Amino acid sequence: MKLADRDLVGKGNSPSSALPFGTVLLPFFRWPSVPPRSGQSDPAFERQIGRFCQWITELVVVEKRETIAHHEAGHAVIARVLDIPVSYATLDAHDGAGAVVTTSSATHLALDDLETPEKYAIVALAGPQAQHHYRPMSLAAQNHACEGGWRVDRANATSLLAMLVLRQHGKPAVPGSYVELDGPETEEFSRLFSRTTQKTADLVEENWPAIQRVAAALLSRPGLTEDDIDALIAAHDN
Repeated sequence: MKLADRDLVGKGNSPSSALPFGTVLLPFFRWPSVPPRSGQSDPAFERQIGRFCQWITELVVVEKRETIAHHEAGHAVIARVLDIPVSYATLDAHDGAGAVVTTSSATHLALDDLETPEKYAIVALAGPQAQHHYRPMSLAAQNHACEGGWRVDRANATSLLAMLVLRQHGKPAVPGSYVELDGPETEEFSRLFSRTTQKTADLVEENWPAIQRVAAALLSRPGLTEDDIDALIAAHDN
C-alpha cells in the first residue's frame, strides 16, 4: 500500500452508468416520422434522425458535465468546511487533466497529528459521495466506479487512513512510504474507513446547498479560487 505523496487532486469522474436516461422527457421532442415503405431515402426523415441524434449527444454531454461539476464541488466545499486550503477548482484544467480541485498537500502533516489525516480522507471521499448524492447509483455501479473514475479518490483516502492507524499505534508513517497492516490494524482500518465514509456522507448532506452553488459556478466560470468557494459557501447567510 503506497501512501498518498502528492496534493489531493480530484479529477472529473463520471461513469456512464450514472446518467439517468429514464428521467429524460422524450415527449417534448418530436419523434421522427416513419420513412416511406418503398425503402427509398427520405431526406426529410434523415434530417430528423440527425437532429434527434445530435440532441441525444448534447444531452449526454450536459448531464456528464453537470455530474462532474458536483463531484468536484464536493471536494472543494468539504475541504473548506474542514478548513483545508484550496488553491483552485476548475472543470477545464489547461494541462489536460480535465476537472480538478487542488488542495494543500498532506505531506506537510506532523508525525504526531492524529486528526488531520482523516480530514484529508474525508475530502478525498467527498467527490464520489457528492456525485452519488447528485446522481444516485446502484451498489454495482458504485463498485465499478471505485475501479475506474473514483480510483484515485479512494486510493488517497485509503492511504491516509492507513497512515492514521499506524500513527495511532506509535508507528511512523508518512505519505509516500509503503506500509503493511497486521491483523488487528486491518480490522481497525476497516472500522475507521466505515466511520469516515459515514462522516463524509453526513457532511455532504449538511452542505448540499453549498455544493450545488459551487457546482453551478464551476459550470459557468473558467475556475474558482478559495475566496470564490468561501463566498459561495457563505451565500446562504445573505
